[in-house]
Amino acid sequence: MNLRKYPPAASGVSANIVPRSAGPCPGREADSLNGLRYGLTSTVKIFFWLILIGVIIQQVYGPSRVSAKRAQVLKQFEQERKSRVIALIHRRFSGSSARE
Repeated sequence: MNLRKYPPAASGVSANIVPRSAGPCPGREADSLNGLRYGLTSTVKIFFWLILIGVIIQQVYGPSRVSAKRAQVLKQFEQERKSRVIALIHRRFSGSSARE
């Protein structure tokens, strides 16, 4: 019989001697499932935060990119026609659910 010696308990009792089984631990499958579950949840959390950060960056920098692209197209149009271009842009707000 294999014996494993644990460090003494805090209450001042001498060393505890616990028998160790010769075969694999019966709870080992549960440990591997918990490890897999932990890894999977960690991966899902990382993807969630990356997607959230991506959406926030897109919301912050998206309108300025659209404005820059619009200004570039208008400037190109002015150069082609050799005249001043005035644009009236009607924007549709995608965040609103009310239809008018």
